[in-house]
Amino acid sequence: MTEHGTGREARLGVFGGTFDPPHLGHLAAARAARDAFGLDHVLFVVAAEPWQKEGTVASPAVDRFEMVRLLVAGEPDMSASSVEIERGGPSYTIDTLETLARPDGRRWRPPQMRDVAPHLYLVLGSDAAARLQTWHRSAEIADLARIVVVSRDGGENPTPALPDGWLHVRMPAVPVSSTDVRDELGRGLKSHLVPTPVLDYVRRHRLYGSNPASPDG
Repeated sequence: MTEHGTGREARLGVFGGTFDPPHLGHLAAARAARDAFGLDHVLFVVAAEPWQKEGTVASPAVDRFEMVRLLVAGEPDMSASSVEIERGGPSYTIDTLETLARPDGRRWRPPQMRDVAPHLYLVLGSDAAARLQTWHRSAEIADLARIVVVSRDGGENPTPALPDGWLHVRMPAVPVSSTDVRDELGRGLKSHLVPTPVLDYVRRHRLYGSNPASPDG
């Protein structure tokens, strides 16, 4: 389906995760996929109950959603989505893709795509892509979305061998993981990989064992 008046297909990136917390590595991955494949918008879909990470998620879904909203606030073609939070229960990517594809799921799409059925592009990090076959109804995912695998640049990260039809893009090397960021924040350090608005939120709500000190302190 084409965007009204543009003569080209509307392309919606779907970038799911726990985002616990969201950081600049997530933003770099979304930008790489957007730029490589001409995505018109990227939805950061915050998992409510990530069933494969049960017991390991540190922050409530509502806090993770607010942090993602702050992360993408300066990106006009990106937004945070609460579709999985409002649906409740275990967060299955196939359910989210089906929702976004249906006419009655238009309210979950960005405003410019409410009246079209966009082509969906599922954006995955290379680690998530390697586990895709373990996901709920994984064999059906490629029927609903093009699969985009984003890997970090660098000599230790060769181009992965991907199934036919999958897309691949490299992002700039960002040596970061949410686990490392949580550890830094819990020790009262100011992580340079978390934007100031997100850091302020973490400290204001005392997430990850942080204290409410000023970010400059």
